[in-house]
Amino acid sequence: MILKVMKAIGFFLANWLSVILFIAGLTFLDLAAFNVNFTLGLLVAGLALITMALAYAHERGVR
Repeated sequence: MILKVMKAIGFFLANWLSVILFIAGLTFLDLAAFNVNFTLGLLVAGLALITMALAYAHERGVR
């Protein structure tokens, strides 16, 4: 049972670790921008959402 759980966790991390780190990195950049200035924070949040949308579209093969 424990081996199945460990294998499932390893499979999850192998497939989703880069996505989790990407989203966490964009989140920290956005938080840092909001600490500097509200308008800059909104700009970075918008750029982060656009970047994530483009990455998602590229992953799906949509142009």
